[in-house]
Amino acid sequence: MTMTKIKILFLVVLIFINFSRCSKSERQIEKTFSEADQKKIKELNLQLNTIKDKGIVLIELGDIYLRNNQIETAVNYYEQALNNLQNKQPAILKITQILINRRNFASAAELIAQFYEKISDKNYLPIFFKLAEIYTLMNLHFENSILLEKLFELYPDNIDVLYRLIENYLKTQDLQKTRNAIDKLKKYNQQIENGAIDYYNGKLELASNKFNIAEKYFKKIIDTNTTNKYFKGLAFQELGKLYFQRERYETAKLYFEKSNEFLENNSENYYYIGLALKNEFAFMLAADNFIKSIDIDYYNLASRYELAEIYFKNLKLYKQALDQLEVLTNIEPDNPKYLKLKADCAFVLNAFNTAIMSYKKIIELDPVGDYAEDAYFALATLYKNIKNTELALQYFQAGADFFPEKWQFFFNIGLLKEELNQYAEALEYYQKAEALMPDFQPITLNIGNVYFKLERYDEAKAIYEKILKTSNNPDAAYNLSLIHKLQKQKNENR
Repeated sequence: MTMTKIKILFLVVLIFINFSRCSKSERQIEKTFSEADQKKIKELNLQLNTIKDKGIVLIELGDIYLRNNQIETAVNYYEQALNNLQNKQPAILKITQILINRRNFASAAELIAQFYEKISDKNYLPIFFKLAEIYTLMNLHFENSILLEKLFELYPDNIDVLYRLIENYLKTQDLQKTRNAIDKLKKYNQQIENGAIDYYNGKLELASNKFNIAEKYFKKIIDTNTTNKYFKGLAFQELGKLYFQRERYETAKLYFEKSNEFLENNSENYYYIGLALKNEFAFMLAADNFIKSIDIDYYNLASRYELAEIYFKNLKLYKQALDQLEVLTNIEPDNPKYLKLKADCAFVLNAFNTAIMSYKKIIELDPVGDYAEDAYFALATLYKNIKNTELALQYFQAGADFFPEKWQFFFNIGLLKEELNQYAEALEYYQKAEALMPDFQPITLNIGNVYFKLERYDEAKAIYEKILKTSNNPDAAYNLSLIHKLQKQKNENR
């Protein structure tokens, strides 16, 4: 691969990374770093002038900037390292991980694909493992099977390749290929002792919905003197998931906590412990575990969302919830679930501009999607509350057009039309709402009130009498008494 192609590729990569440029100089930025980092930067810059192998030094410099959240500068150093390293895989891994963290999976895969001719060079095997991870994140399991089968053909003695191949076959629900791959494990004698065969047999039974058999395999691993901590930790984790699905949250927590003894810094375990505690209504403890989960893995978005939801719905910590949602929408700006909770949170905090932008983004993404209905209603209500009747009507009407089965849109249009003294139109929308919700008294009462305002007293009287047959509604009773007086006065005038 030529240096020119590498330069062009990285220009593309940098376009995909949405980081704002800092107005400060690099030296000014460095002053915000720890003394240790500042000292290390000086040492590394000196080394750049004295050693031939500049690539490793450039990687170290990039790592310092990355650690201090100066992502673009870090990428620049990694780009320089790529051009200086003979074995380029360390720099490739650094940049692809940044792209993965920013959910730019396609760019990360494209970068690694540029080096496909290196697939038979074992020094580059880590980047193809990374490509397999990217394919998993993109749900490209067929492509992943082709890649991993090629790697197994090239590296038949590399057990990690076979592990990854089995995991991918499980994801594709190709149970026969999974069985064949598990059989291949038997030639690795050490695997009989470390639990891999039992673990993957258990996963195979899970894929076949044979949960009790799967449980036996996982328990066999933890009950025997398995020397491999990794598979023992995974066995505890899978048992935790099984008991979580059975809603036996206390037992599930114990298994996840036990898994933590074998799987160091496992973000997923803390996520499930948090979910179990949430289901037991222990919201503060649940939040603590979600925080532990994202402390381990900043990009565990499921944990971050659960934390935001608990802050918002249960602990009423709206500012903290919004902080988490800002992170989520920065990483996945087009995720309607994140946008919806962010908008709701901003609405409560009276951050109306943020709420409006988020609700509008949901509608732009999919005007008839799962979250669009609530977005139309929330936007209309927000505009109604700030007395912008024109926009309130616009969004209530859009909601009614896209979701004509929802009576609330028609009812609220009726309310606004009535406030504008447009009684005939108000009546029309109330009647549409009543057709969808015939036994809802507030709609019926408003129809009566509009008849009253239109001086259609007989129709109003019939409505009020109907309401009073089933309830002692004071508004209906009062308005009915007014009609009686008016009709009496009219008769006397005659």
